[in-house]
Amino acid sequence: MRLKLILPVVEVEKYKHPTECPYECGGKEYILHQTVTKKVCDITHEEVEAR
Repeated sequence: MRLKLILPVVEVEKYKHPTECPYECGGKEYILHQTVTKKVCDITHEEVEAR
């Protein structure tokens, strides 16, 4: 039996990147270091991108 998963729509551009540290350490530089593709076992999606 196959399960069909309904993945939620995620609007990545809707959310802003942080401008300062949420732990109040004083850090102000936040850079996306990598994105990786992850393979998933689904009939409609072969892989997803993780950030």
